[in-house]
Amino acid sequence: MLEQAGDLDAAEDVLLKYAGRRRGPSPSAAVWPNALHLLYAFYERHPHPNDDQRKRIEVLEELCALVPSHRLTLTLYRAWRDDAALGSDKDRVGLLFTLLDYAAWRNDVRPWRLLARELTHCGPPLDAVTSPPSTTVVDAVRRAWSVRKDWWPPYHFTAASLPRDSSTPPEETVSLIGYKATVAYFLLTADNNYTQAALTLVDRFFVKTKGTSQLKKIMRKRSTLALDS
Repeated sequence: MLEQAGDLDAAEDVLLKYAGRRRGPSPSAAVWPNALHLLYAFYERHPHPNDDQRKRIEVLEELCALVPSHRLTLTLYRAWRDDAALGSDKDRVGLLFTLLDYAAWRNDVRPWRLLARELTHCGPPLDAVTSPPSTTVVDAVRRAWSVRKDWWPPYHFTAASLPRDSSTPPEETVSLIGYKATVAYFLLTADNNYTQAALTLVDRFFVKTKGTSQLKKIMRKRSTLALDS
């Protein structure tokens, strides 16, 4: 009602209190995630003049920390990626790994595409003359993978999960497989069962997508990551 009446300062104050960012006389330790979502949406509708997004991103960071599988997690990832000042010290790779821990995102092509891109940037080139990439992202991948290396392969990278019927899968499914196989290539061995089975499937159906094209390009130009060192 306050927002509709044009009293944005009062509306913001109510939302801040609701989200636990302005404590009353009896503050509650718990914060309802939807309160943060409403506050973030308010800032999206009514950005402050010369707003550098920090206020919005801080709310979004708190929301995604409370609900790591929230659909706005990809919005947070893009904000960190696109604004060097906002995301310079943020663990974008860890954000994607955590998102993919959840079954709701398991077959969503978007986080797999982004993770494949992140790993590609830190994957060492096969050409020994080329300078190796910075170890910053590799270290982030190593940290994330160390707590997942035992359960992610049977959860995400089983050849049995690939389509087996004779009909051609939808292009989005094939692209998803390509990105997942790219991630498996970097995290596991170059000849891991999932990546090899994905290549066989793609060649059998003669389907060319961005995901499968990237997979083949990566295998020609990049080496797997040494995550156990």
